[in-house]
Amino acid sequence: MCSAAAAFLVHPADDAAERQPGAPGLSSVARAPVLASVWRADQLDRVVTFGGDGSALPQRATGHAALDAELPGGGWPAAGLTELLLAAPGGGELRLLAPALGECSLLWIAPPLVPYAPALAALGLALERLTVVMPETAADAAWAAEQALRSGALGAVLWWEMSQGRALTLPTTLRRLHLAAMEGRTPLFALRPAAVRAQSSPAPLRLALEPVGAARLAVDVFKRRGPPLAAPLVLTLPGPALLLPSRRRRRAAAAIERPLEQEATDHALVRALPAGVAA
Repeated sequence: MCSAAAAFLVHPADDAAERQPGAPGLSSVARAPVLASVWRADQLDRVVTFGGDGSALPQRATGHAALDAELPGGGWPAAGLTELLLAAPGGGELRLLAPALGECSLLWIAPPLVPYAPALAALGLALERLTVVMPETAADAAWAAEQALRSGALGAVLWWEMSQGRALTLPTTLRRLHLAAMEGRTPLFALRPAAVRAQSSPAPLRLALEPVGAARLAVDVFKRRGPPLAAPLVLTLPGPALLLPSRRRRRAAAAIERPLEQEATDHALVRALPAGVAA
């Protein structure tokens, strides 16, 4: 890079004197067209995500057209780290993600509230493909996420980092998880406290989420490969019935109507948390 930069510092007169016949000068270099593959920072990137083997991975539509229009590539990244910053858990983040994750094999790591199986089924999540683990420490949670991501066996990993007085995750740990997600061709959604917004992060995509009433969510895409978002998007989060094709609405309705004591086989928890219920 240093030698290439030096070539552009040659005085035009010297360039004309020393250039070989037929070689391009500075003026022709300046007029050269910009390659289609070059991303300009004032434009939304037409990003292509590549897996560890170099093959291209398709983006995953979010299920929210207004959000797709503001994300590089038109959807959630197909691999790597994406951060969702929350003022508090349970404010609509699962309803935001559910349309894209409905039939995926999912691993949830350290959710702060107890997942409620009937409501998750109503959102279209396949309970038989959902595993929830509750590591004892933040280090164990990061280790579990890294191993799962490198395996390449999952559709996505959701990892909650709600600090509650504990030290926040270091950027070096986030970078390791991002690289593991790229190697395993798996998206990692890190659900983190809003307080980390000013922290450096290797995540190419960072969003801050804020509930607006019971059925809407303000989404601020504050880091992306593109120009800054002028104002947060306010998305209407559809109810569970609107997310599902008709054949799955009946399954969801049946799950909601069953008594809780009959749901042990549907519940994906490895170990339940002591308080709180989330959908």
